[in-house]
Amino acid sequence: MREGEIPIRICPRCGEEYQWVERLKTPHNTYLYFVHYDPATGKRRKCYGGPVSAYSYVTLLHGDLGLVLRGLAERGRLKEYIVALLETLEERLESDHESVREEALELLDMLRRRVDELSRLRTQRSLPATREERERERRPITV
Repeated sequence: MREGEIPIRICPRCGEEYQWVERLKTPHNTYLYFVHYDPATGKRRKCYGGPVSAYSYVTLLHGDLGLVLRGLAERGRLKEYIVALLETLEERLESDHESVREEALELLDMLRRRVDELSRLRTQRSLPATREERERERRPITV
């Protein structure tokens, strides 16, 4: 982006450009709304973006999975969710209860198959290398 350019802001809810963000404060949280404004009609439309921090009540309901559920504006939430779920899976693999371990093993096998499928798709589509792969390619080969 060039200096002085206004960045295009894409709404995480509907995928359309939004003009500004409004905050609604309540006694327990602050919630975000992405505002779409049409200057031709003067109409505004708002998309709910979730809380600024985390969904307190819903997070309590998913505590057994190690998840802290966040609003749409929270960057990095996908990675955070995956890491939390993997940590929960690891704990369940070490459980004293056989049924819990068996379910965790089934999930692990399903994840392994899915990751393999995604890796094949990535190769077939020639998707760009990750930063880690690019760094690995740049490292000198030691003999």
